[in-house]
Amino acid sequence: GPWGATVTLRFSEDIDSSSASIFVVSSLPSPTTTQVIFSQTDNHSLEVQIGGSPSLGEGDAYLMIQDLYDTAGNVFDSGFQGITITLDHTAPLLLHANLTAEDRVELVFDESIDPASSSASMYHVSGCTVSSAVVSGDRVLLTISAPETQSAMLVSVDSGIYDMAGNTAASLSVPVDDLFAPYILSARTDLASGGILVEWSE
Repeated sequence: GPWGATVTLRFSEDIDSSSASIFVVSSLPSPTTTQVIFSQTDNHSLEVQIGGSPSLGEGDAYLMIQDLYDTAGNVFDSGFQGITITLDHTAPLLLHANLTAEDRVELVFDESIDPASSSASMYHVSGCTVSSAVVSGDRVLLTISAPETQSAMLVSVDSGIYDMAGNTAASLSVPVDDLFAPYILSARTDLASGGILVEWSE
């Protein structure tokens, strides 16, 4: 889970956590061990708060549990390293935007976006109206009104978008790359030249 999350650990039998300690162990930027807060929510479960000051570097770390017993007095393995967590303190970055259809713009971020932080009103595409925004991992697909021109389009995102660890981005903007192939709007005979005039979409 991300830094700042609550992790629930469920065990196979009743536990006694009265003398237990839980630590986050990370090797970045240097070997660091940070004790975290937890509570026993029922006979089989612990709720661990991974939040707190983000003093550890970014990247994968793990939880280590010490002095945890079952109700018969058997100690839990103090070297337990089975729960991997991701330490993330950096806000998402908008990498680029692509016009993939006449009425679709796909935004690509450098990490997954929390769908709860996104709404259509937060996105703006020059010359267009944004009617919907669908988040899928590190991508957001915008449905837009067809632009009058597909040249020099710009997309901007209001501040408030955040990643899965809750890191919030400031306002962002990038030009829109046109990946949508042109198509023929009309074709007609030019009586003056005897040729055919073809009108393209761009």
